Amino acid sequence: MTPVIKYLLFANAGLFILTAIGGEYLHSRSLVAFALSSDAIFSQFQIWRLVSYSFLHATFWHVFFNMLMLWMFGRDVETAIGSQKFVKLYFISAIVGGLAHILFFDSPVIGASGAVYGVMAAYAVLFSERIITLLLFFILPVRLKAKYLILILIGGSILGFCFDSSNIAHLAHIGGALGGFLYLWLPFYLQQAKKTQPQTKPKPENHLQLIHSQQQKETQKKIDILLDKINQNGYDSLSDTERQKLREYSQQLNTNFEKSH
Repeated sequence: MTPVIKYLLFANAGLFILTAIGGEYLHSRSLVAFALSSDAIFSQFQIWRLVSYSFLHATFWHVFFNMLMLWMFGRDVETAIGSQKFVKLYFISAIVGGLAHILFFDSPVIGASGAVYGVMAAYAVLFSERIITLLLFFILPVRLKAKYLILILIGGSILGFCFDSSNIAHLAHIGGALGGFLYLWLPFYLQQAKKTQPQTKPKPENHLQLIHSQQQKETQKKIDILLDKINQNGYDSLSDTERQKLREYSQQLNTNFEKSH
């Protein structure tokens, strides 16, 4: 059990148990205060609902299957990307999934399905070739790669959005999966695109700059010869001509430096 997964399981299960104990009144009040709807966001600007809705569930099986899928796929994802990035992944998926629903429907939405679909999409990106064994109808074992499983689940949500008239928020599933996928894939894509961009070559120095640079090198060599003599025998060892040359070379070096800058 990884840290964030543990806290999310406790939070979701704990809130469901609390509202169940509180009865219909507490459940309805929690929906009024924290469920996500287009009116709450676009008219009342209650932005916190983009996150709070994901902690509410309608039935035991609703919270059970969401937490089961979160536990199954989320542990490896959190281990792979770290707890901090996993928190961002989870809530970005929840937000994108919620927005996808309320942009097309006025009906309120609750549940962690959008966030969980984002986690599953991230799992498919990170462990695309991993073989997963599922019990179809809890009896028949089926083995398939993670990337195919996620595609099947998303495909089912797309079909549900097109043909299902039930209250299942299929668009939240699709939006959550898209949010999770983009959170992991987009930075990698941008990094690769940056690597493939042609490197800008530094502008070549003009002819005058090259002359000044060469003059500086030659003058510096002459100064170094005189300085070596001073280091070995002292300044008094220089003749009057050499002293004059040292002053002239120093002036030339300063002049060339000023021209190049």
